[in-house]
Amino acid sequence: MSRINKVQHSEDKKQSIIDAAIKVLSEKGYHKCPVDVIAKTAGIAKGTVYLYFKTKDELYFSIFYWIFNEFKKITEEVIKEEQRSASDQLYMLLERASAFSHNYRNLMISLRHDTTMTNEFHQSLMTQFSGVITAINTIMEKGIRSGEFRAQEPSVMSMVFVSLASMVVHQKIDACGAKTIDVEPRQIFDILLKGIAV
Repeated sequence: MSRINKVQHSEDKKQSIIDAAIKVLSEKGYHKCPVDVIAKTAGIAKGTVYLYFKTKDELYFSIFYWIFNEFKKITEEVIKEEQRSASDQLYMLLERASAFSHNYRNLMISLRHDTTMTNEFHQSLMTQFSGVITAINTIMEKGIRSGEFRAQEPSVMSMVFVSLASMVVHQKIDACGAKTIDVEPRQIFDILLKGIAV
């Protein structure tokens, strides 16, 4: 096997472990998700998991990266819809983020409640998050150029959008909880574009 093929095989193996962890964690939660079950789901020996991830937390932190990468991919896919207006792109992004959060609800609940973030990991995650903001900036800049949006600092507009979008995301995650306010993407979108003043 060539060096390139070995590297690719290693990356494929690492991703298969992450995929297995996502599946098991979504079904069982953090504390009912031992490494041997992840290994069995991935079709490998338990020791192989530790060749790629030093600890269980390190594996789960990789899932956080995966989630942020998925959100970034969703944003980049929406940006490619160049024929759509910036407003349509933002709404599409909001709907897709909502659907993603609903589909991976159990995974997100488990990660949110059962893992403790180190400062180093938090900083690394914020770097990932800045990539999402940069992608959303592209839509904001397009909207300013077209006259759809007022001329404001795009990064601030993107942060406001993400803050409002997180309400939809958290509502989808907590949908089966006790009492939650039913927040739909369209409601958030209308508030974002029209504000709350009459």
